[in-house]
Amino acid sequence: MSQFSQDNVTLNPGVSGANVATDYVSSKDAHYQIVKLDFGSEDNSSLATLANPFPTNIVGINSSWQTLPVAGNTEGGPVLITGTFGFTGSISGNDFNVGITSIESGLTFEVVNHSVNGITIPIDVSGSSITVGHVSLPSSLTFGSIRITTSDTVTLAGFSCNTGIKIKNFASFTDSGAIVGIGNSISAGVTTPAYLLLAGEEVFIEVDDIDRLTFVAIEEASSTKATFTYQAS
Repeated sequence: MSQFSQDNVTLNPGVSGANVATDYVSSKDAHYQIVKLDFGSEDNSSLATLANPFPTNIVGINSSWQTLPVAGNTEGGPVLITGTFGFTGSISGNDFNVGITSIESGLTFEVVNHSVNGITIPIDVSGSSITVGHVSLPSSLTFGSIRITTSDTVTLAGFSCNTGIKIKNFASFTDSGAIVGIGNSISAGVTTPAYLLLAGEEVFIEVDDIDRLTFVAIEEASSTKATFTYQAS
């Protein structure tokens, strides 16, 4: 009968038998039955659907794990990813090392220096080169000049910095020739060996607040006074 060389088979032909879904494969001259998966314990039935998926379990891993660990080898090595892929979202953390070997024109990068009050540094890409467009400038700054003697230990009033403070041992006064020593006042009552500025010398220190520094005068060539001037932003 023709049904034996086409899909589906009728049981008990001629007496209204049931139709059985099959796929007839001519190269095998055979029917392969098409079935639906059902699961359940004895005397129970549960049809597998998208909303009721067939239960499976991977043998050999902790059954309580909610995710499947992936490794590049049997010793847990890294997974190597090659090719071109897109990414949408954000990556955060301190353990990312990224190397850029080539750059497509039109890309824009933004680098945020979180250690200095979040100053944003926009970076533009043209061809294979990267150019820093501009750096956001501090919105406030402070200046000052202070005369100290060898008996003084001076701490500046608090001022939050985006960049830091420039300090100069001003040498234009005839009685200001002592050395200026700059120390650390992060912990109350704790002093550290000083950074020394001879008359006329200057230094820039990256710091988040200028009250973290202390200033002393150190006698030099019989001079016991020093005048230092500063600018912080």
